[in-house]
Amino acid sequence: MSLEEAAKRYRSSHSGEAKDITRNGIVSGLGREPKLVGTLFALPVKAWTPVLASESSVLFAFIDAHRTPSEEEFQKQAGTIRQSVLNERRQVAFVEWMQAVRRRAKIIDYRENFFEA
Repeated sequence: MSLEEAAKRYRSSHSGEAKDITRNGIVSGLGREPKLVGTLFALPVKAWTPVLASESSVLFAFIDAHRTPSEEEFQKQAGTIRQSVLNERRQVAFVEWMQAVRRRAKIIDYRENFFEA
């Protein structure tokens, strides 16, 4: 069965090839779907997936290949990858710091002094 026939059979709104699925969770045509991407990379090659669901989409796919990037491709994107990892670590550190500050905060409720109940 072709992709178009399968899409018609299952009343799909989208069919096609997603050639640029990255390990950081981006699926071309669908957006950021880390849960789906992790599952797609874990499944064997030359097989259909079960129906996969995320917050914004439901899909099934045929996994044609898992392409390993070359060293040259990695070197081209090394700066971008480094920045994204650093930004993610900064965000995690900030969130953890904010949670610690909130846990230690001594909050006194003075609303009764300003509002009549």
